[in-house]
Amino acid sequence: MFKDQSLGIAASVFLALFVLYTVNSVFIIMKNGLKSRFTSLGVYGLIRIGGQIAGIGFAINGFSNTSWFIAYIILGAEGFIMLIVGNLIFLINEHNNAWGSSYLTKKFIRGIKGKMGIDRLIHLLVIPANVCIIYSGVLLSKDDLTAADAAKSKSLRTAGVIILLAQIVLISAFTLHTFFVAKLRNPVMYCLLFIMPFILMRGIYGILAVYVPSMNYFSYETYLNGNKTLVTIFEYVLGTTMEFITALTLMNTHWIKRYTDPKVSASNSDESLEKDVV
Repeated sequence: MFKDQSLGIAASVFLALFVLYTVNSVFIIMKNGLKSRFTSLGVYGLIRIGGQIAGIGFAINGFSNTSWFIAYIILGAEGFIMLIVGNLIFLINEHNNAWGSSYLTKKFIRGIKGKMGIDRLIHLLVIPANVCIIYSGVLLSKDDLTAADAAKSKSLRTAGVIILLAQIVLISAFTLHTFFVAKLRNPVMYCLLFIMPFILMRGIYGILAVYVPSMNYFSYETYLNGNKTLVTIFEYVLGTTMEFITALTLMNTHWIKRYTDPKVSASNSDESLEKDVV
């Protein structure tokens, strides 16, 4: 069935996992509202489902249909970017809950349209990173790929993943400052600390994959040289699994907070009593 057996199996397994994750996400978003911090993670799940379907399509068709390959690359990049944004949203939300505002949203950086906060700057930097990664994948999918195209693709992809890794490092630094310097400590902050090595590993892998041939799932040569199984292992262990752990941990802060925060627990108890009375 699969031309690339390892990718087909891995994509199928994670398709099932992301479907279960997204079902959980929908329930949590319904509980908290569309404007809650969980919505970005729900969107991440939908993007990742699309990415796994594209991965299965690519595993079945191979390079005979490059549309699956391009979709696999684009959706993978979009999912990772959404996860980074979600991480930032969670940190800002904890600031707002504790202090009523966040220094990450304070407008002091002068931009084209006036001043902006660090959060806005991070969101804006997503755009060039996105363009670089997607265009680098499109270049590699060309039938008449030249050495110049390959070199340009490599440079663009490097620029894109460096921007994303810089964002992750920046958000991680703010997380550490919040926890150790500002001493904001609660179950959600512990979760934000817990995910740091996983999302950092995902970012580092993004750079390694550009320069280590056996990790480079963007390249035709990786597949044609018989490294399909190895590149799939790297992609799904250092990439997809790191993202999944990060997203699942953040999404399940809904349940963690529900059973560890006295205010939330009391609120839930009151709701249950009201329902019993009715």
